[in-house]
Amino acid sequence: MTAEKLTYEEMEAKLGEAQEILHALRHHEVDAIVGDRDIALVRLQEVEEALHKAKAELEERVVERTAELAKVNRQLQETLQSQKRIQQQGERSARESREHAELLDLAHDMIFVHDMDGRIVFWNRGAELTYGWKREEAIGQLSHELLKTEFAEPLLRITARIIKEGWWEGELVRTTRAGRQVTVAARWALRRDAEGRPAAILEIDHDITARKQAEREMTEAWRFAESIIDTMQEALVVLDAQLRIISANRSFHETFGVDPQQIVGQSLPTLGSGLWADSALYHRLREVLMAGGSFEGFEIECNGGEPKAFVLSARPIRPPAHGAERILLVIQDVTLCKRQQRVIEADKEQLGSLTEELLMIEERQRRQIAQALHDSVGQSLAFSKRELNLLRQRGPEEVRGRLQEVCAQLDDAIKHTRDLTFELSPSTLYTLGLQTALEELAEQFAESEGFHCQVEGPGDGIPLSEQVRSLLYRAVRELLVNVAKHAEARNVRIILDHDEQGFRIAVQDDGKGFDISILKGRGKGRGFGMLSVRERLVHIGGAFAVESEQGQGTKVTMTIPIDCGQPSSWGFEGRST
Repeated sequence: MTAEKLTYEEMEAKLGEAQEILHALRHHEVDAIVGDRDIALVRLQEVEEALHKAKAELEERVVERTAELAKVNRQLQETLQSQKRIQQQGERSARESREHAELLDLAHDMIFVHDMDGRIVFWNRGAELTYGWKREEAIGQLSHELLKTEFAEPLLRITARIIKEGWWEGELVRTTRAGRQVTVAARWALRRDAEGRPAAILEIDHDITARKQAEREMTEAWRFAESIIDTMQEALVVLDAQLRIISANRSFHETFGVDPQQIVGQSLPTLGSGLWADSALYHRLREVLMAGGSFEGFEIECNGGEPKAFVLSARPIRPPAHGAERILLVIQDVTLCKRQQRVIEADKEQLGSLTEELLMIEERQRRQIAQALHDSVGQSLAFSKRELNLLRQRGPEEVRGRLQEVCAQLDDAIKHTRDLTFELSPSTLYTLGLQTALEELAEQFAESEGFHCQVEGPGDGIPLSEQVRSLLYRAVRELLVNVAKHAEARNVRIILDHDEQGFRIAVQDDGKGFDISILKGRGKGRGFGMLSVRERLVHIGGAFAVESEQGQGTKVTMTIPIDCGQPSSWGFEGRST
């Protein structure tokens, strides 16, 4: 039977007993050992061998025990280090969680977390401020019941989607503790546990109530603006950077007979029957896009079917740094205006012709009256003066003085008659020519107004019609009257000249000058006489130009072309300082 293995304590006890026996034997204190069962004589050598064997076994057990204790000690150290690491990691995680929570509290957005049952487990400061419930009041509550959430789609569908895809976003309507409804842009994110199972949902709500209100107001304003735009007579169309139609008002649809739904996205140059395929228009629109400028008064005509005319204006919408994103094109139908303008031009031409005829009739009547005054009244006065002079020479002394007074009055009457005849129609204009008549006119003004007036020209070798001679003479006279009234001039020059282009008369003074806007603005007074002269000149194909500087005098140039049968497009020209 195998002996039972002794423990470390039992071996240590027996070794002690053996050492005591060995000590006694060495000193011959005992000769025998009495045990519990047997009495035997022990020799010293046997005892020592047994003792060495027991000591070797004891040392072996000590080594084994020491190894076991070292192993246990290492395991204990590892366990303690692992627990310390776990504790540190837990403390670090707790610290990070606190920091994250503090950061979330700094956010203005409403951030909270609820478990898969919908109960709130985290509630940040932004949620407290916006929704009104404190953190301790919100924790454990069902989020959608607490906030009376109005979902854009069923909650079950949202939950299924977030479990499947891990996120969801959309707009929700929440109700605060005070009963105020708040529209939020919500984003939900799913958190899973270590085993991949859904654990919680993070909700981030951004308050967009003010933005939604602004959008509603903008929509209402846009509808109001559209209603106003649709009542405008001008056709309006908005184009993108590729000149595609984005929108157009009702007038555009009605004017060009297009379907509002079909034209959106269509390129403007391809719209209609080639009306918009004008290369110049395309170039101008591209300039607006590239440079961000604008243009006005661009005219196009449509000759297909009923002729129409349009005036276009364009300007950029929201121009960025390198061009425009969109163009607003304003189209005004001026067909009726063009027709009326043609009618007005025709009436104006007819009126000008009638006016010219009336003026010529008036001029002829003036000549007739002047001729009658000269031939009848003038001759009668001259004959009466001659007869009275004869009577004064032959009559008695007492009536000579009286006859002298009568002759003086007759002299005044003859002078006034001659002046009236000259004013009505100078006979020299039709007998000796324009330059001679102007020289006579210059002498008369120099004598009556006190300024020096000189006529310079090539003579009367220039053939001019009766109408042109009369017009130019009356025009120069009108200008001299203006000089006498307003210019305060000391010297006046009347310069006649001609070349292959036509005949010119310039009236130049050294007076104080004036602002020619009086003429352009069709002012009263001095401007009216000049305007009447200009209109008559333009009607017969001439031109009327004024140059004036303050303190430097005025120069008026009238030009009559060689062929003055057609009305001229030359208008008023002026330069003023």
